[in-house]
Amino acid sequence: MKKSYVGQFRKYRGYEPHHAQNYIPETAGAGFTYLFTKKLAGRFEVLWTNLGNLPNANNNVLPDGRLNLNKRGSRKSPGPGLQDATFINMGLGYNVNSMLSVGAGFSHRIKLSRKTSNILSHTYTLQTTYDLLAVGINFKYHQHDFFLTLSHGLKNRRSGFLPDELGSGKLIGKKSYDSLSISWGYLY
Repeated sequence: MKKSYVGQFRKYRGYEPHHAQNYIPETAGAGFTYLFTKKLAGRFEVLWTNLGNLPNANNNVLPDGRLNLNKRGSRKSPGPGLQDATFINMGLGYNVNSMLSVGAGFSHRIKLSRKTSNILSHTYTLQTTYDLLAVGINFKYHQHDFFLTLSHGLKNRRSGFLPDELGSGKLIGKKSYDSLSISWGYLY
């Protein structure tokens, strides 16, 4: 639950907020797992992450539409306007045998309401994935452990208006993604 200081990227000190100090944000959560059978389990959890306490919580564009002209590297330096995040995760896992397990899950990030129609005041919202579907396979053979995950981020559609300083007008952004992750581990 504690914010952990992880150092400073010195070459970005005059450009990044808070002189490029970096933190792992505080995270708190609770959840439970339920065994339906010896082979089938379900999981449900809620996680909260304090992203709004990171240096990049400042906005590039202020809520009133003015550009954030504060000095780069200062405490009020422009950034993507990160906000705290709450995730609701759920999934099912099935243990086929002692070597093979499969699973599927869904993750939802709760959208925080914005108090402004200025779409650039929190630029990260255009890039955020709010709903994620994933399937995975885990295969263990002697000391080898293989893991494969496929995930699909459902489309995020955001709309709002540009500030007058940038020509005003409506802006609509859409983003979705697919990813494949493969890992191998060896227990020695």
